[in-house]
Amino acid sequence: MAKVCINVTIEPELLDKIDSIRREQAIEKKTDISRSSYMCDLLKKALSKTS
Repeated sequence: MAKVCINVTIEPELLDKIDSIRREQAIEKKTDISRSSYMCDLLKKALSKTS
């Protein structure tokens, strides 16, 4: 299945916060978490809470 790509604009302050949390989780789990993967997970969690 092909991945769908979108472009979004995120405020710099929010992006810094997201990257900071992502880095902390990567260090905690001792693995690399790509920004796109992390953002996708955040969107899935947000959408599941609104359902």
